[in-house]
Amino acid sequence: MTTLSSTDDAFAVDVALDAGHLVTAFGGAPGGESGSAMTIATPAFTVHPLGSEFELWVTESGETTLVVTWGSVEVLVGDEAPFPVDANHYLVGAPGIAQVLSTDGVTPSLTGVCTATTPTNLNVRLAPNEDSRRLGGTLAGQAFWVRSSTEGNLWLQVYFQTDALDEEARNLGWIYGPAVQLDPENCGTILRSALDGRLFGGPGIDHAASDTEETD
Repeated sequence: MTTLSSTDDAFAVDVALDAGHLVTAFGGAPGGESGSAMTIATPAFTVHPLGSEFELWVTESGETTLVVTWGSVEVLVGDEAPFPVDANHYLVGAPGIAQVLSTDGVTPSLTGVCTATTPTNLNVRLAPNEDSRRLGGTLAGQAFWVRSSTEGNLWLQVYFQTDALDEEARNLGWIYGPAVQLDPENCGTILRSALDGRLFGGPGIDHAASDTEETD
């Protein structure tokens, strides 16, 4: 259930997530104040975004997982004082302790999510296009958390920790889908990327590239 209220210069959104998967971004500077507010109530805790991008999973039994990829959120449990969960952290259940999402900025410590393994060195791009800005590169054998994909899994959006001031990337990048191996157990259904991601269709990589070369 969602409740929306607004004034001339602000709005408030209250969401109740009893089960399912929610991906959201709430504007503003990380940790900043604004005239608008949003709260998301789950069976385990309530989330108040503070200029952030995050995901929530709630199982049918009510088990709740929060993953913050950029910015920060406040978490409220009952009548306790709110506590922050910052970027590159996740929280399972309540009261819970926020855990580091990735110690190397690439491979997730969170289990049960779709991951891809790169058998060769790959470029990580800002957008799903080989001409897009290069954010960095992968090493053969690294595993990535796959958040979404373009049609046919041609490009995969993955968690890739970037500079904290890079407000374009916000700890997300794109790798070329056919060049990786998807985990069949957890990648049966991959979330389709937002429209802005699907607009950047690139021709992909040169499959003749050697194992020591970085490619798209």
